[in-house]
Amino acid sequence: MSAEVIKTIRQTEKQAEQIKEDAIRKAREIIDNAEDQGAILLEEKVKEATEEGKQIIEKKESEAIQEIERLRRESEERCAKLADQARTRMDEASSFIMERIVKSYGNS
Repeated sequence: MSAEVIKTIRQTEKQAEQIKEDAIRKAREIIDNAEDQGAILLEEKVKEATEEGKQIIEKKESEAIQEIERLRRESEERCAKLADQARTRMDEASSFIMERIVKSYGNS
């Protein structure tokens, strides 16, 4: 009977060792799987962040182009107004000069 008990204990120890090895193997598989999934997730997040960054840049570029166009139009309008004012003043200056010339020759 004691030989039978020793045999059962040895089998139980072997089973316990096998269970322990299986648990260690399973734990390594879980860790490896988690690392793989983490790497995949990280790669996806980097791609998403890169795409989001590109979209932000494109949006800001578009806004900048619109602002530049608005400023260009305003500048052209100001230039046109200044040119009109200059023409008006040139006409006034010409009239003033002509009056002076006429008056100075008219009095002599």
